Amino acid sequence: MSVDVIAALRRVPLLNGLDGAQLALLGRASRMRAFPRGAVLYRQRDPPRDLLVLLRGRVKITRQIRPGRELILRVSTAPAVLGEFAAFTARPHVLGATALEPCSVSLVPCSTLHRTIDAAPLMPDLLDLLQECFERVSAHIDVLGGARVEQRLARLLVDLRETEPRRNDPELLIPLGLTREDLGSFIGTTTETVVRVLTRWRRIGVVTTRAGGIVVRSWDVMERLAFGAGEALEHQRG
Repeated sequence: MSVDVIAALRRVPLLNGLDGAQLALLGRASRMRAFPRGAVLYRQRDPPRDLLVLLRGRVKITRQIRPGRELILRVSTAPAVLGEFAAFTARPHVLGATALEPCSVSLVPCSTLHRTIDAAPLMPDLLDLLQECFERVSAHIDVLGGARVEQRLARLLVDLRETEPRRNDPELLIPLGLTREDLGSFIGTTTETVVRVLTRWRRIGVVTTRAGGIVVRSWDVMERLAFGAGEALEHQRG
């Protein structure tokens, strides 16, 4: 049984009512699985079979809005728990999950999960989970609906930086794992526009692109741009 699995389960609001022995039971029932880059962990409308504990790697969480067109809602970085709403409610997944890089995942069977939590007082924690999901989706809608493309992309990079343990390293490589098409989907624009923005940032020295990701040379400019300081790049150019 992995201590990492137990530590990740403690982060799930709906499991706050479980004691150490109950969490250990879930850990013992789990099984490890490796997913290569590009593998689908679960699809939208799939019935839930497991609660997924992401121990290594990054996963994109998506919503299909029409055949052949998906919207990337977030990128989850280990350690994280995935598919919790479907797992707890026994309803089909409303989102999909795909590995952006090789991932290690611990799968906790829903049957064991439900037996373990049946006696736990979960209603306050369920409300917290619903509130968290609502705030996350609302924030993404706000960015898509009210921000310029450069601001959306800058906001994505700032958010990804916060998931990195070495976030203060000036040579920090933000390992996107996303294609330019994915980036366009995430921020609601075209691939061509993403390329144009990155080219502009690279030309004025705000970012450097490398194999596997981006190095931001000025987080001060990036943060000002991400949070609405539209003059940030004009000042940098001058």
